[in-house]
Amino acid sequence: MLESEKGLLRPAGIAALLGALLFVASAFIQSSVGDSVDTDAELLTQYAEDGSTLLIGRIAFGLAFLCFTLPLYTLFRAIQARTDRLRNSFVAFCFIGPVLLAIQGPMLAVGYQEAGDKFVEESPALEQPAAPEQEEDDSDEEDTPEERLAEDLIEDSGTVSVAQPLLLPALLGMVTVMIFINLWAQRVGLLTRFWGSLGIALGAAMIIILPLALLGIVLWFMALGMMLLGIGRGGRPPAWEAGAAIPWVRPGDEPPDAGPEGTVEGSGRDVSAEEADPDTNGGGPNHPPRKRKRRE
Repeated sequence: MLESEKGLLRPAGIAALLGALLFVASAFIQSSVGDSVDTDAELLTQYAEDGSTLLIGRIAFGLAFLCFTLPLYTLFRAIQARTDRLRNSFVAFCFIGPVLLAIQGPMLAVGYQEAGDKFVEESPALEQPAAPEQEEDDSDEEDTPEERLAEDLIEDSGTVSVAQPLLLPALLGMVTVMIFINLWAQRVGLLTRFWGSLGIALGAAMIIILPLALLGIVLWFMALGMMLLGIGRGGRPPAWEAGAAIPWVRPGDEPPDAGPEGTVEGSGRDVSAEEADPDTNGGGPNHPPRKRKRRE
């Protein structure tokens, strides 16, 4: 079992670091296109102008999460080897979230690019001069012909209709695997309390603050990759080398004082019967003899 794990540690560590680099590259590529958009019309215009660049960024994003499947699988197998409470079917959680995110991102970009090309072709025909007596109303700024056309093109896109519903199960899969893997890895001693608790918190945070949680998860995978490769100050926890679960000592509990090989420190001097039993007449060398009470 240990030999099998050692064969996975290096590829899994490299995959985790590579996935983190791909995520950073994806964020850099998508940020180079321009500022964030607020309306569907602006979104389709952006994809019509820079659709290829945005698609490359989405592909890099998907490849990053595909790389994360290998370290998750390695952690799962290591946990399973140290406890008999995990079933083989649970390994699917290591792939559901990352694979769905890897599919959803590029597919959504393709659908937006197709709709953006149609939007650029049809939007010039919608331009009409505004009525001179028409007053501007800020509440109806988004209810323009261009915005209605953009909404219709997005709704009519089959690719977008398939890609958008994949986001929810993908996020639920990532939340599940981050909480599940970190909880069990911390219990058997494969991850420290700090990194295990941080991974659980980041998984739960995906429901509330997705962009910041994704960034934190990437940093977590970077730290995991360094640990799997044995890079860093602490190295791998003892449970990796022992091949068995070594739970962490709870806060407030102290491990027993033991010497090398589990021996207890002491003088090794023979104990006499009088020293072993303080209730005897001698009471030990440092205790005065006790007087017996007479029975009345």
